[in-house]
Amino acid sequence: MLREGTPTWVPLIGHVDSYNRPSDAALPRSIAEAAAEHGWWSGHAGIAYARELDITVAAWTPPPLDIEQTRCETETREEGRDTIVTVHTPAGDLREVIRRAESGAASYRVEHLLKTPEDIPRLSHLFDGERIGLHHDKSALVTRRAQEVGEEGILISPMPGTPLGMLIRFYAGPETTAYLHVDAPGALVDLFRVMERNYLRRFSLVSRTPIDAFLGMDDTSTNTESPAMFREYCLAYTNRVADLVHSAGSMYWHHSCGLIRDLLPIYRESRIDAVHAFTEPPCGDVRLDEGRRILGEKIGIIAGLREMERPLTDRERARTVIRSLFERAAAGRRFCLCLTAFQHLTMDEILWFREECRTYQGIR
Repeated sequence: MLREGTPTWVPLIGHVDSYNRPSDAALPRSIAEAAAEHGWWSGHAGIAYARELDITVAAWTPPPLDIEQTRCETETREEGRDTIVTVHTPAGDLREVIRRAESGAASYRVEHLLKTPEDIPRLSHLFDGERIGLHHDKSALVTRRAQEVGEEGILISPMPGTPLGMLIRFYAGPETTAYLHVDAPGALVDLFRVMERNYLRRFSLVSRTPIDAFLGMDDTSTNTESPAMFREYCLAYTNRVADLVHSAGSMYWHHSCGLIRDLLPIYRESRIDAVHAFTEPPCGDVRLDEGRRILGEKIGIIAGLREMERPLTDRERARTVIRSLFERAAAGRRFCLCLTAFQHLTMDEILWFREECRTYQGIR
């Protein structure tokens, strides 16, 4: 559907993880056992979830990489809910603080590694000091996972986003990144070259495995970066990644789940295969039909069903929303709907959503 040809139906895939998962009430045994034995993020639970729903299997698998740091040393200590990480590099120390939420269900950075222009060469050492190879046992696991998914499913591996996106998400945060973009653009470009070299090495290695689609976890959104910044720092790199995985017969999906309307014309120029986690209003800023018009016909759209984010208390309303979504999306072809699980929904309620979606899967 996302690779070639003209589809006659809209695929339904599913997704579960430690945050997005069905209610524990009457949870099917296959899902519960897979999550208990392997964890929610392992891919095993996702396969079980898809098979319980009788939809296309889209299984996640970690990239089978073996990464060894040869240049820097890391020290970690716990203080209450904080994990304090100090990285000793040849150019000086970096420090970050990761805080666990009171519930323990999530964590977030309250202090990033990169704070000033002086930290840029230190962070460069962290990437340049990595020795990256394929991990034998992890690669064997990917092969087994591909066999389990079969020809009718798809195996997906999450990978780093663009250097700019990773700086915003993990290493500096949006505010510091914006200042560095103005105050130290040359040093920032030098850092991005180092990060690109590291990330392309990773993509080159994992593209040798039977993974079908590589998901660049960029979280690209115009509430943290401008379209001009994406064009300047990210477009050429994204195309290099896409070309690399295409040469191995795989696909590149770009995770972009925020405000993306003004990014879509640039995506249209790129060689990505799909925009992953396309988000409609109110959280996003562009509807599927308008997004398809801007994006053109060659790039796929993978979106979720936002109605599943609310309790299923009004089924007539839900039917109307589902019908409207398929009317906006299906005419554009190259569309895939993801039935992400939510903890307020039981599996019976998720099955109801699946049945309603099946009514509109055919493309007329």
